[in-house]
Amino acid sequence: MRFTKSGVIAGVTLAATLATAAPAVAGIYIERADRGWVYTAGSNNAYAATHDSSCDGQDVAAQYYRDASPDTLRTLWNGSGCSSSNMSGEGSWIFQMRLREQYVASTDYYSSWYYDYN
Repeated sequence: MRFTKSGVIAGVTLAATLATAAPAVAGIYIERADRGWVYTAGSNNAYAATHDSSCDGQDVAAQYYRDASPDTLRTLWNGSGCSSSNMSGEGSWIFQMRLREQYVASTDYYSSWYYDYN
């Protein structure tokens, strides 16, 4: 149960971010091999994104806070299933994020919070 965080990787487009097996990130990247991954992408962390890699029927979400509304917890669900990705609309810098996996008959799983100190 190891989490990873990556720093800035320059020169990658948003389309390439969604299409690659391991996403390029611009701030926060959290992965759990048996669950999925969530990450920020774009200029100034303008987008939140999720990917479901576990193929276990459980929905994966990114929970995050944006600079423009620092007291509003946002949740981006990816309920499309195995090997699918989802990306939020463009917004302000994302400074805090965690991975969430939904369990219907049990307690949801939450990773630790990860931060990008812009």
